[in-house]
Amino acid sequence: MDPLSQLPAECLQHILIFVISTYDSKSITTLASLLCLNRHIFTIAIPILYRYPFLPFNGPPTFGNKTARPSRALAFTLLSSIPSTDLHPALAFELRSDSTRADPIPTRYNYLAQVRRLDVVQFAFVEYDARGRVKNVEDYSADKLSYIHGKVLREMYLQEREDTRCTRHSTLEEQLPVYYSNLLYREAIWSLAAPILDQLESLTFPLSDIHRYLQIVDRLRRLKHAVVVLDIPFHWICCRGEVSEAAQLRKDKAVRDVVQFVKDHNRCFPACLRTFSTTANYFWPRGYTAALSKEIDHAVFRILPYHNPTYLAPDNWGRIATHRQTTDLGRVTSILRLDPAVLDRQLLQQCRALKEVNMHLLAYGCFDWAVQEKEMMKIGQGVSTGCLASASDAISSSSSPPPAYSALGLVPLERVTLQQCSMPSRNLDVIAFAFGQTLKYLQVETLLGPDHVETIRFGRGWVDLPVLRELELSAPRHRIALNPQLIAQCSSLIKVKITDNTFEYPCQDVIPWLPAQVPGLQHLSLRGWGALTFHPAALESTKELRVLKLSMARPEGYCYIPPIDELDASYGVRGNDKDVDVDVDVDTDGFSAVSDAIIRPHWTWDWDLPCLTSLTLTSEFAFRFEFKMLKGCPALERLRLHTRTVEGLHTRVISEADLFVPGADGSQDRIVAPRLKRLYMNGRWATEDPSVLSQFLGYMFPRLGRFDARGWCGVTIGSLVEAIRSRAGNLNMVRTDLDVPLTEEERFEVGVSPRVRGGKKDKDALGTRLFCSGTEYVVCKQDRFSKRE
Repeated sequence: MDPLSQLPAECLQHILIFVISTYDSKSITTLASLLCLNRHIFTIAIPILYRYPFLPFNGPPTFGNKTARPSRALAFTLLSSIPSTDLHPALAFELRSDSTRADPIPTRYNYLAQVRRLDVVQFAFVEYDARGRVKNVEDYSADKLSYIHGKVLREMYLQEREDTRCTRHSTLEEQLPVYYSNLLYREAIWSLAAPILDQLESLTFPLSDIHRYLQIVDRLRRLKHAVVVLDIPFHWICCRGEVSEAAQLRKDKAVRDVVQFVKDHNRCFPACLRTFSTTANYFWPRGYTAALSKEIDHAVFRILPYHNPTYLAPDNWGRIATHRQTTDLGRVTSILRLDPAVLDRQLLQQCRALKEVNMHLLAYGCFDWAVQEKEMMKIGQGVSTGCLASASDAISSSSSPPPAYSALGLVPLERVTLQQCSMPSRNLDVIAFAFGQTLKYLQVETLLGPDHVETIRFGRGWVDLPVLRELELSAPRHRIALNPQLIAQCSSLIKVKITDNTFEYPCQDVIPWLPAQVPGLQHLSLRGWGALTFHPAALESTKELRVLKLSMARPEGYCYIPPIDELDASYGVRGNDKDVDVDVDVDTDGFSAVSDAIIRPHWTWDWDLPCLTSLTLTSEFAFRFEFKMLKGCPALERLRLHTRTVEGLHTRVISEADLFVPGADGSQDRIVAPRLKRLYMNGRWATEDPSVLSQFLGYMFPRLGRFDARGWCGVTIGSLVEAIRSRAGNLNMVRTDLDVPLTEEERFEVGVSPRVRGGKKDKDALGTRLFCSGTEYVVCKQDRFSKRE
């Protein structure tokens, strides 16, 4: 017996539940394969596998029939356990003619007895071709076409839908095949649900069948979740929403029937039905059901209270708003994309367990109550901060019931995500102050300021955010000037991403952040002003850093780099000297133009970053990059350096000295990036002589797999090919915009030949693919020349 079968039944059950917890196709396949091991595992796994049988397939059908065919096969597997005499004639006919069932489906085990959630996917009963596309009606079998256009189905359709169908833009013959699929879906749900109504906890059924479910409400004793598919469109988009009098009467009756279903169930089993919703249908894409959905939801919400919601969002707000005064919000942990107008003080203050707010924007002053609570808590402890006093005084002057925070504590808000925020923002200041001890995640996707303001300031006056782990800010139309002390006050940060579109700038305007200690930082991505003001001393403590990106906006792919003299002066560099310390209060020869400027911090480029795997530098950061940094990055796998400017005045020459660092004994140690696999260098890069390029690729990057060299100068395609040959081990792709010799003789001398797709492989070719200006070549071996000679 295998070890898995020797486990106690309870242990094995917990393991199998964990395996299928995601309910995706992989977990279903894994669990299904375990059924074949032995009867013991089969007996325990079957109830778990069929508890929610259609959950992995809910969603739109994927291309290639990856979900449509399995869901159809599953539905027919379950239906095969029901006697054909109990099925609707159309469903029985479809089962007999189904082409997906190559073999008879065994029915010895009662799969239906295990089902607790029945939500048959709608597209399981639509015809698909072998490529996974909806099959054209003319491709149906002759027997099926005969049944679809026969007298029985036609009369059934006219009786059900004559007063609700679109008659302007489609004929009866065009609508009958769609109705046939709709009918199969409806009858399949009823046939599967009828024998197991007493055990169902969740049920999805079509509006067209509401009369049958009204008659069996008293059997749905365990039903907690109900979904009605609006498969009768009373409004048609193509008819501009016009509704006939007869259709309006039918619609009103349908709404009354749904409301009656909920009322009857609530009467038979009080507080059992927890959620009710409607969903659009898959069969009639031109049918407009949004208005009907709102009408039904509004009517149902008045009779179905929401007990102890855990989140507030558009999908449940209508139900909560109907019973606003009687709904307990004490367990709400998330508020997601609600209308800002509904987030008043009373509602927010009732959400004592609130941990996450994700909104498009916030109404002004919506969190001022939290300031008062924090102030009062500190006053009770003999401490008063005095911060935001005007808000506290205004709030405390109003009469209010005994504070909830005295018994339940302060609201533990941890995550705030705003799609838009206008700066300066009182709301952000209030959040940072009131929830500073619990806030772990802050993201603002779009920071906006007045149109005439170039720079918006963020974090001014913020004191301490000791548990903040992630900070993400973006300002597409402004420059973000971060409080220089902010990062230093957030010692728990693991991810910082600040983005704006700063392009050109004067160096004397750059005021660096204060040095920060962020030992847990793993991802640092700064684009724009944040990158310029970043203090490199922070890298001395980031031993866990994995991704580092310092970049500037690049309109049309070009960088801006200040003139070299100005750039050097801003770093305190004199002439060709390395960085030197300069006292900004003392005039220094040669710096009269920038004598009052702030000297930016010294970049040592020798940080110890053992976990760094990705490094991206553009503009001045790439131009000033020193390869000795690679010595402290043994795990680096991707390096991207972009210095291409419109003027083309900034050239970096790689010399042999750049390939070494001084050793402990005075010798020169070669710089090696042992794990680097991808190197991208765009701009005016050059080498001191051709041999340096060979050393650069051959020794510094022993595992390099892809090399992109664009905009290089002083390097020929011949010297590049020689460098490729010198380390033709792992290097499998090189992309460049260097000019390639035009004639066959010239290409032969260089050692490249055009690659012929699908042709016979050149035995003299190396494994490196060379892309030059859109054309692919292969690099030939060195001994090819000697053969020709």
